[in-house]
Amino acid sequence: MRKGFLFLLLFLPLLSACELLEGTGYRVAEAQLLFPEATERWTYFYGEPREVRLGTQVLRLEKASGESLWAVPGALWVGGNPVLREVGPALRPLAEAVRGIQGSLLEVRAQANLRATWFYDGVGWVRLTGSLREGESRSLVQPAQYQTPDLYAFTGTETQVLLREILARRGGRQVVVFELSEPVLRPLALDPIPDGYRVGALQVQYGLKVEVVIPPPPQYRILDRGANAAYQETEPKAFLANNPTRFAEVWNLVVANRIPRPPVVLL
Repeated sequence: MRKGFLFLLLFLPLLSACELLEGTGYRVAEAQLLFPEATERWTYFYGEPREVRLGTQVLRLEKASGESLWAVPGALWVGGNPVLREVGPALRPLAEAVRGIQGSLLEVRAQANLRATWFYDGVGWVRLTGSLREGESRSLVQPAQYQTPDLYAFTGTETQVLLREILARRGGRQVVVFELSEPVLRPLALDPIPDGYRVGALQVQYGLKVEVVIPPPPQYRILDRGANAAYQETEPKAFLANNPTRFAEVWNLVVANRIPRPPVVLL
């Protein structure tokens, strides 16, 4: 009985060690970049140095051995290169952005599901749209607030490297980046299979065509109904509240007969 108990005590640590060693010890982040002239696959590897097979090819994953604009901090190098890069023929565009005759109007057209659309106007990035479904289009006025793109499938450092490469090829042109909801290339058949495989597809458009773009309809809100307002005229009237002070004036007109008078609420 005692021997069996000792054997169990020895077996449990071995079992725990086996559980900790499960997995292949490396992870993959893949960017599928649909440029107008070519389709490129950039694959980054993370984890411990090792060798993996890709078909008949053996990939040596090693610690960083130099500096490169394509390198992502923390990623392993592949056979002395900062990224595994493949180049193939260009694919047909799955989205398009055009500029209206009036310079601030834009239209985004989706032939595939999109997560987001980003626009570089030569100074900074703005977010044009959120998600769009296949066949959907959206007309809008170009946003004025710049922000750093937050690409869904990639980390901040990966995003920085990818956007730097995209802008390096723009040749002074404006740039549109469409985040596709689904990848367009099959994942790499790596052996052993990685513990994690992140993949994102970005279509890149350089320059904007000029077309007739129908501006989006103005947005109206009904602030209140009934006899609460101090408006005395018999004909309807529109008020433009384009700053907080003007909005407060309109709000006071709307709720003048309410007691107590509610505070200003920016909708």
